Formats: sequence, structure tokens, C-alpha cells
Amino acid sequence: MQNYLQLSANVFHYDYKDQQLTITTCFTNDPSTCHSFTSNAANSTVNGAEFEGKLKVGEDGELRATLAVTDAKYKDYHPSPTIDYSGRKLDRAPTSTIGLGYTHHFALSNGGEITAMVGTRHSTSYYLSDPTQDIRYRQPSFHKSDASIGYDSPGGVWNVQLFVKNIEDTVKIESRVPGSFFISDPRTYGIRARYNF
Repeated sequence: MQNYLQLSANVFHYDYKDQQLTITTCFTNDPSTCHSFTSNAANSTVNGAEFEGKLKVGEDGELRATLAVTDAKYKDYHPSPTIDYSGRKLDRAPTSTIGLGYTHHFALSNGGEITAMVGTRHSTSYYLSDPTQDIRYRQPSFHKSDASIGYDSPGGVWNVQLFVKNIEDTVKIESRVPGSFFISDPRTYGIRARYNF
């Protein structure tokens, strides 16, 4: 059995100078008064490591696991003369994320195949900021899971798949503008079909 276990790792260090950030600010809670501008964040550093493993389970299954750890901070950032973000964590930069998934293939006697997949991902908390107002919003840690089962016809001529995303119906902050937030999609499910001509 070849490639029974595969492991990979990546260690990285980024040192940003004259980093630019797009900031949205509003004069009132009326969205028509909002405007975006580019701010120079001066310097920031991102250190981290990523690990990935794949384990073959029998002839038809595969278990996958991922781990990412990140330390991302501003080295020197002054959004205004009175606000200092130096040493603070970058936005949308969780300290760690962990993923786990499993895929199994079921070969059928007619030459078709059924593929079932399930996966989950956990993320630690992260921040979204309005540097002009010195406000930081904290997105708590969360986990989200997805699953699907699909059928491929013999020769891969057509495919149909049932899926569900965000099984836990987790709501998390994706982005924000003053006065409102954009949140992630709720639990969604459906069917996909494909035909190759």
C-alpha cells in the first residue's frame, strides 16, 4: 500500500513594511455617509507554522488533519496621533485553527462510485477593528462542520451530490462597516448535479 501516511509542514515568517489597510468609516449611522480610505499600517510581523497529515484508511478511505498556528501583530501602527495599535494582533488572525475530515469511496458493481465526506474546523477567536474610533470587536472561537454524499456514474459522465454546510448553524462575523456587520452564511443544504457533454 503506497502513500499510507503523508505528512507535511510549513514554517513561515513575514515582515511587512509600509503595509496598507483599507478602512471604512462613517460620519453618522447612515450608510450614505460612509467612505473608505487607505491607511499606512507601517510595520507588522506574521510568524507561524502549518501542518497537514493524510492517513489512508483501508483501500477506500482517507483521514485528513490540519493545524495552523499564527502570531500576527502590528510592530508600529498609529491610525491617528492619539491611537496606538503597536503590539496588537492583526485583524482576522486567529491564534490557531484545526481541521479534521474523512472521505470514503464506495465502488459499485456497475462501475459507478459513491463518495461520502465529513469535515469540521475549529478556529480560536480573532478581532475586527475600527482603528479610526479605537474600537475592536472580538469574534469568539467557533467550529463549523460540513458533510456530503455523492454518486458518480460509470465513466464519470454525470454526478449528483447532496450536501450540508455549517451543520452547527454557527454565526460568525465576516466583516463590518460602521453601524452594521456582515455575518457568515447560516446552515445551508442542497443538491448539486453535473453532466459532462
